[in-house]
Amino acid sequence: MTQSRTKVRCLKLLDQQLRQLTFLVIGNIATKMPKVRGLRTIKKEILKLINTYVERADDHEMVHNSLVPGLLDAVLTDYQRNVPDAREAEVLNVMTTIITKLHVRFSPKRSHAINTERCK
Repeated sequence: MTQSRTKVRCLKLLDQQLRQLTFLVIGNIATKMPKVRGLRTIKKEILKLINTYVERADDHEMVHNSLVPGLLDAVLTDYQRNVPDAREAEVLNVMTTIITKLHVRFSPKRSHAINTERCK
């Protein structure tokens, strides 16, 4: 399970770097920069790996308790703060898998990160 936590930490670090680069270059222009595109590709691949891990996990309780809280905080906060062009569809895929496979419900504390107007 330490590999999963490492992936979540890596995802958080990538998110921070992406955000910093995005704010350095105004608006959606940053999403087209080669370094940002490279980081976004890495982020997408990590999200795909996490999605596959959750889909194939046998111990749902362990995944729910150890992986989901940190992942939700990192991914949903990042999704909310990003400019629309920088939001990854893989985030929604992972959230869908977590909800359907692990039956995770969003608490009021977590749902603040999902702002329907910004997700459109």
